Amino acid sequence: MTARSSRLLRLARHINWYEPPETVAADTRKLLNETMARGSDVDIEEAWALFSREQFIDAYRHAAPGLFSRRHWAYWGLMLLGNPEALPYPVRYPEVEWEWPASFQDRHPPKPATADDINWIAPVRE
Repeated sequence: MTARSSRLLRLARHINWYEPPETVAADTRKLLNETMARGSDVDIEEAWALFSREQFIDAYRHAAPGLFSRRHWAYWGLMLLGNPEALPYPVRYPEVEWEWPASFQDRHPPKPATADDINWIAPVRE
């Protein structure tokens, strides 16, 4: 096993606990999407060391619906494409158009994602 293979398996094992790490590591898009959606700072740094920016962009463009939170989606849109709204947020069932009940919306009005929200998720490093 090469050093790269062992690093991929370690990353896959850390970000995905419900599938064999060999399966996750073999699918670059899946590995990168899961790392972007729920990886720690260390996981993301490891992924940057293992994959190119183009591979990150490809994975982002082909993300499965339901994996990313809206904030993570906006963050990676900004980081990879320079615009938090570069691609529409992938939705599992777009035809449903379900909304929280009005009573919930009255108590918890939705807030748009801002640059401060994005920086809270992953602060800019200099």
